[in-house]
Amino acid sequence: MTKRLKFFMTTICCLIALTSLTGCDDAKPSSSAPKERVPISDAIKEKSVWIYAHGAEPSLYKDMEVDSVWDFQGDGNVIVYNTPLLTLKDLKGLSDPEIISLVKENFEEFYKISGEYNPSPQPYDVIVKTDGTGNKTDREIIESKCLETEFGDKSRSLSYKKTAVVFAAPTSQTIYDTNYYGLGWYGEVEMPNLLTGKYSKEKIGLFFFKACDPGFPGFALDTPDTKEVKVD
Repeated sequence: MTKRLKFFMTTICCLIALTSLTGCDDAKPSSSAPKERVPISDAIKEKSVWIYAHGAEPSLYKDMEVDSVWDFQGDGNVIVYNTPLLTLKDLKGLSDPEIISLVKENFEEFYKISGEYNPSPQPYDVIVKTDGTGNKTDREIIESKCLETEFGDKSRSLSYKKTAVVFAAPTSQTIYDTNYYGLGWYGEVEMPNLLTGKYSKEKIGLFFFKACDPGFPGFALDTPDTKEVKVD
C-alpha cells in the first residue's frame, strides 16, 4: 500500500463524524477479566502488541490489510513496525513475539534490506479530540514515529517518520480462534485513485486492536479529564 493512501486513511477520521462499531463475541467472561471497559491510555501502558488495520467492512475480518504493528514497551515507549503486505489471516495462531518476527521479515523482504530493519523504541502521545461542546470525546489519536523507507525508493534509505492511529468507538470480533478487542472507525470517505488522480467515495474501516482472553469487556475511549493525555 502506498504512503499516500496510508496518509489518507490515518487522517480521514478528522473529517467525518463518529460511526458506532459492533462486533461478535459470545464468550463468557473469565473470573480474572476486568468488569468494565479499559481506557485505551491505561491499556497501552502495559507491555502489549497491538495491530492497526483497515478494510471495507464495519468490523474486523480475516482478509483486512494490516498497516502497522505497535509493540508497547510498558515504559512509555512503543516500537512501530510498518507492514507492507500482511493481512490479518497471516497472523493466525501467532504469539506476540512471532508476530514481531513476521512483520520484520515481511518488511525486509518487501524492501530487500535483509537484517537492516530494527526500529528502536519511540515515545508516543495520546490525544483526545473533543466534540463541539468540549466536554465529550469525539475520537482519539495515538501518535509516534515509525522507521520507514519511501515507497519506490531504490536506495532503500530508512528514517523515522511521524505515524498515527485514529479511532472513535469500541469494536470486537473473533477471527478463527482469536478474540480481538479494540477501537475503530467506519464511514464514507473520498479516496484518491492513484492512477487517474480522481477521487471517489468509498466506505472504509480503521481498527486498532489486540488479542485478549475470552470474555474481556473491551476498551474505551479516554475522557477529556483523563490525566496524561493531550486534549484538543
